[in-house]
Amino acid sequence: TGIVERTLYMTESCGYCRRVLNALGHLELNVVLVDVSRDLEARARLEAATGKTTVPVLQLRDDNGTRWLPESTQIIFELRAAAGRRPLVPAAIDLWVDRLTPLFWGLLAASAFDSVPGRGWCAAVGVAGIVIRIALSLRR
Repeated sequence: TGIVERTLYMTESCGYCRRVLNALGHLELNVVLVDVSRDLEARARLEAATGKTTVPVLQLRDDNGTRWLPESTQIIFELRAAAGRRPLVPAAIDLWVDRLTPLFWGLLAASAFDSVPGRGWCAAVGVAGIVIRIALSLRR
């Protein structure tokens, strides 16, 4: 059974929401957008269903019921699959790179200080990680 309705619970100020919206902009899918910072009833529905009010969350409804996807990477993979697009990389790798991005920036920043041992290594790993993150983001 196909999906009857997709609803994305989000806020305009959320970076992960913007990431999902950016990916969605490249896909031809009908998705209802609900800004929970403005729609308090929707926020209450989200909390009742998931136990949280963090966003983004994609609600998928079909003849068999409702599913909730609370992770931006998982949402993007679901949307790409629904649009008939193959994943660029496995979800686990994309999530891993996403979670390590702050570390990559930290290593790059640390490489600027003369007192840091292994400055060259810090710079190389930091730049490589940031380049990978940017490449994955651009290919969504």
